[in-house]
Amino acid sequence: MFAHNGSRDGVVMKSVSFLAKHAVNGLIGRWGYKIEKTVDAGDAAIDVFDLAVRQVMSETRDFFFVQIGAHNGSNDDPIRKYVTRYHWKGILVEPQEAAFRQLIENYRGEPQLAFERAAIAEEDGTAQMYLPRGEETDGSVLATFDRDVLVRRLGRHAAIDTFTVPTLSIRTLLRKHGIAVVDLLQIDAEGFDAEIIRMYDFEIAKPRIIRFEHINLSLPQRQASVRRLRDLGYRMAKSSIDTVAYLPVAD
Repeated sequence: MFAHNGSRDGVVMKSVSFLAKHAVNGLIGRWGYKIEKTVDAGDAAIDVFDLAVRQVMSETRDFFFVQIGAHNGSNDDPIRKYVTRYHWKGILVEPQEAAFRQLIENYRGEPQLAFERAAIAEEDGTAQMYLPRGEETDGSVLATFDRDVLVRRLGRHAAIDTFTVPTLSIRTLLRKHGIAVVDLLQIDAEGFDAEIIRMYDFEIAKPRIIRFEHINLSLPQRQASVRRLRDLGYRMAKSSIDTVAYLPVAD
């Protein structure tokens, strides 16, 4: 398990299994942790995402993020607490009209943020998305490009609606907002996460941290995402539903 040398308030502990043991050794040491063998590890484990965020925040004055699949900025949002506490700058991307309106309202006290109502795709234009029937008015957390994701979750007899959303390519999004530096790329695209990682233009802005949801990805999609990020120099760790990729500073 991971043990802490002394107390540190506000650290969220969650179970994490590592893809590579050395993935976060540097982060652990910087923030006062060490690895110890114990008889019973229990449920205590390091929140790798929190450690990576703290490390990058210590290295930059203006933390900047891009969140793809921001939904309403409230429901199970993994970065809202950081945005509202540290007033991060960033762009939040959400294609659903209802969820997008709620997103803007839920961040009305954070004027440093920018919002883009779109889905990320290969090309600028429009595309069809799927969601459980009756949820379009409120904005579904399950909206996806991949109908099979909903079928697996809800059953093959589930009522599923389609709706049209505007789309932007990664390149267009980054250039439209003049983005040259990204500290965090946060992705929650209900099964489209691997495609976003594949399409992302690392030559324009290479994120220090990437967090994506792998639970809805097939094994080949997960492997392809991990392989691409590893080839780009990222070190990775995964929890039950998310993978965190961290880019160390070159020595």
